[in-house]
Amino acid sequence: MKNNWNVTFDTITPESVEEGDYESCGYELENVSLREALDVFGSRASEANEWPITGTVQWFDGDYEVIRSDDIYEQKKLSLHIPRQITSSSRLRLARYLGLKIGR
Repeated sequence: MKNNWNVTFDTITPESVEEGDYESCGYELENVSLREALDVFGSRASEANEWPITGTVQWFDGDYEVIRSDDIYEQKKLSLHIPRQITSSSRLRLARYLGLKIGR
């Protein structure tokens, strides 16, 4: 259970948005501890895969951040994926920790 956390990413550019797709996407981290995942993801989420957030939430998204601004304008967003075996109450505690409001 300790090392089942994943952090994924997607990047967009003006061209990829125009085409309705991501520039790139994939795993930032695979099968790591929650501590390692949060070290990369951070301590704030902007949204989750569901609203209102309940005990069945599966992932949290961060905000897009500019990662390169030379000749190419590119933005990157990280997502924290919750392992299946994590309990509903732990999912809700994590949502609160990440600054999201729990709805009912």
